Amino acid sequence: MPRSTVDRILGLKAVCICGVMGCSLAGMLAGCAEAKPRIDSVTPRITGIDWRGVDVTFDIAVKNPLPIQLRAPGGHYAIEVGNSEIARADDVPPIAVASRSRGIVPLPARFEYTEVLALIRDGQDADEIPYRISGALALEAAGVSVEAPFSHDGELPVLQMPSIEVTGLKQGSVGFGGVHVTVGADLENPNVFAVGVSDLRFELTIAGARVADVKVDAPDGLRAHSKSHIELVAEVAGVDAIASVVTSPGAAEVQLRLRGELGTPFGKVALARE
Repeated sequence: MPRSTVDRILGLKAVCICGVMGCSLAGMLAGCAEAKPRIDSVTPRITGIDWRGVDVTFDIAVKNPLPIQLRAPGGHYAIEVGNSEIARADDVPPIAVASRSRGIVPLPARFEYTEVLALIRDGQDADEIPYRISGALALEAAGVSVEAPFSHDGELPVLQMPSIEVTGLKQGSVGFGGVHVTVGADLENPNVFAVGVSDLRFELTIAGARVADVKVDAPDGLRAHSKSHIELVAEVAGVDAIASVVTSPGAAEVQLRLRGELGTPFGKVALARE
């Protein structure tokens, strides 16, 4: 068979195959759920937290079961807290998803506590922020385009300061350097996540005298909504301080302040509320 005839036959076959595939892809985009490109999941990922708010990225997972590349050229989304919209965007970053693969569209957002806590009931005492994110992505393949909606409801943590309460003061031996004392205290974590306290410093004042050398028996971390008893051993110097500790030892004479950094699952946070 002449080569020109072969080329024409192959060309006709290619056109037929492309035409059939185009119809098939159009059907896949709009039809059968198993073969249809879709949004698999919406996963929130906290990227930072501080005393003013929390940063989160919503990872929108796009599944492509097609035998060709899928494009997600854009989309739109909105975020609500307490039935009030706090953010809306139409600048969704585009991605390309390889054949029979999965891709992620990241949507970053910032939740400012002063704004969002005012939108929920009992917001000032809330330890979590309920939210809803909803929107849609455009999905394109072989010249066919569909809109894939998504939504997700969840909660984000409100960072709260650990509290410390003095429970007792025990006087030890009296020497030339001063009075040895042991201060008992309860350290409480009010957060919905565990915190690390190994980078905290405990500033101890007894009877108005600042105690410089303090040894602390404390855990490395506290579970969510938990309390731990700690002990601080110190030597109190200064005539007035020694006299006060010796004559009227009690928790009322003790002040404890936290300094340093608080460990969180999302990074360390300086105790800026000093």
